[in-house]
Amino acid sequence: SKQTVFSKKKSKKKKKKRKKGKESSGSNESDSDESPERKGGLQSANQLLEKLAKMKEFAEKKRREMEGEFKVPEAPVRRDAQGNKIDRMLEEAKESAENEEERLKLEKFMLYSKGLVQHKEAVAKKADDQYEMTKGVARYSNDNDYNALLKNQARADDPMNKFSEKKKKKSKSKEK
Repeated sequence: SKQTVFSKKKSKKKKKKRKKGKESSGSNESDSDESPERKGGLQSANQLLEKLAKMKEFAEKKRREMEGEFKVPEAPVRRDAQGNKIDRMLEEAKESAENEEERLKLEKFMLYSKGLVQHKEAVAKKADDQYEMTKGVARYSNDNDYNALLKNQARADDPMNKFSEKKKKKSKSKEK
C-alpha cells in the first residue's frame, strides 16, 4: 500500500507541473487572437474536419482584419464658394499646362548652365553606346568600326601624332 500512495503523490505532482506549464505558456483557447491549436498523432476524420474548419475560420477572420488595414481612403470632395464640386482632373490639367512652360524654361536654363558642348558630347556618346550594344561582344581584325576607333585615338608617345593632327586640321577646314 505504501507503493500505491507514493505513486499517487508522484502523479499528482506531475499533473500540477503540467497545469503550471500550460498557464505560463499562455495557451488559452478562449483567446480569439491566437490560432487554433495544432496537434499531431492519431486523430479521427471528424476531429480533423473540425480542426480544418476552425483553421479556415481563423484564416478568414485574419484576412478580413488585414483587409481593413490596407484600404485606401477616398479623396475628399472639394467645393468652391458657390458649393459646386471642383473637378481635380481639370485643375491639374490647367496647372500642368502652366508648369509645362516653366519646366521648358528650366530645362533650357539647365542645358546652358551645363554647357552645350558637354550636352552634345553626352548625346553622341549615348547614341554611340546604343549602336555598340547592337553588335556582338567579339571583335575581329576585319571590324571597320573598331579599326577606325583605334586609328583615331591619339597616343602621347606616338612620333606621328603631330603629322596626324595637321592632317585632321586640314580635313576639317576643307569640310567647312
